[in-house]
Amino acid sequence: MIRRSKNLINDGVKKQIIQDVVLPRQKKPASIPSDINKRSIRDIPIPANGASARKSSTEEKVLNNTSGEDKATDLHDPKPPKRDVPKIVLWGIVFVSVITLVFAISSLFNGATVTITPKQQQVTLEHTLSASKEKNSSDLTYQIIQISDTASKVVSSDSEEFVEERASGNIVIYNNHSSASQELVARTRFETPDGKIYRIQEEVIVPGQQIVDGKEVPGQIEVTVYADEVGPEYNFGLTDFTIPGFKGESRFENFNAKSKTPMTGGFSGTRPVVNEDTASRAKIELQELLKERLTNELNGRISGNIIIPENSIFFDSELLPSSKVDADKVEIISRGTLSAVSIATAELAEAILEKTGEKPPTPVRIDNINDIEVSFINPEDFDTQGAKGISLGVTGVAKIVWMIDEEQIKNDLSGQNKKNVQEILSKYEAVGRGRAVVRPFWKRVFPSNISKIKIRIELE
Repeated sequence: MIRRSKNLINDGVKKQIIQDVVLPRQKKPASIPSDINKRSIRDIPIPANGASARKSSTEEKVLNNTSGEDKATDLHDPKPPKRDVPKIVLWGIVFVSVITLVFAISSLFNGATVTITPKQQQVTLEHTLSASKEKNSSDLTYQIIQISDTASKVVSSDSEEFVEERASGNIVIYNNHSSASQELVARTRFETPDGKIYRIQEEVIVPGQQIVDGKEVPGQIEVTVYADEVGPEYNFGLTDFTIPGFKGESRFENFNAKSKTPMTGGFSGTRPVVNEDTASRAKIELQELLKERLTNELNGRISGNIIIPENSIFFDSELLPSSKVDADKVEIISRGTLSAVSIATAELAEAILEKTGEKPPTPVRIDNINDIEVSFINPEDFDTQGAKGISLGVTGVAKIVWMIDEEQIKNDLSGQNKKNVQEILSKYEAVGRGRAVVRPFWKRVFPSNISKIKIRIELE
């Protein structure tokens, strides 16, 4: 039943109050709980701001709940929103991480590189230099490189003859006694372990010990020795020799020799004979073959530490006793020996610099050695077994470079402050100028471990 209101609005329409409205009773669904079915519109709260009442999503969930369970929902206390981290904080974290990574990686590649330009000088050459096996008053010393080989050819024979020949071969004599050279007179004896005696035919001088890379190296010379007696029993393989004449002295232990080639050619008896023309042609062919073979071997032995002057290579050959192959065939055997004068390039650089009036306290080298012409003057008078002095003509423009002691510089720089690098390098006369880079860039001292210091030579 509707009650009339005493208040009229505008045209006098009677106002109805919403609380007086009663919902008609509805048939209760079987699935809705009884306590929910009994609720009326009075139980729905009216918003405080006077806005139209809205059915909350929570209310709908309660009405539609068919499980018979109540779900209490706080409609006035929602979950607070997540707070965002400021971007400046994120960028700060990224920046610090990157810097830390860069420092960590840089520390793994720490080290130093020192670039040095050595002292250099150009010298125009038009000189004659003297050289001998021992540097007394001469400008240079020289060594003899000697190599030998054999070759053979089978030819027809036409007769026989009785022949007696001495075996021969090359040996290398070593002087491990002192830095002084040792003269050995002609026919000096060399003895094998089983007592066989071989002799040199001419006087030779064995060079003294030398210092190479801080170590003592015995002086040495290669010579040809001949058996003291004829016969095939003196044909011998590679072996060691002593010098009987030094017995009872310290030189006996410190002078020795080793075979360079087997001892061959010893013979006594009848052998096939080849006519002179055939033998001559075979000898020439074998000579050419041996000369080419030995020259190639010499070129393979030459390093940047020595120079072979022009006209200083000498070749000699000899026919060894031929051997019978069958009834009418003979093997002609020839042995060739190549001897060459060698000059140490470091010594040549010092001699060239001395011609300018300067004597360097440190080793020097010739950077453009292939542009320098060194020739043997009067090679026809040279005796490869003797100790005669020689003269060398030297022409060209030599670029002399002072040698850098890299290991010593590394030791001096180890653990030092980078700002001291110029002061340290100035102590070396061989250094023209230098600069250093230390890694990582924030390091101010050189590594204590010298293996992490690299020396780079830079020529002008």
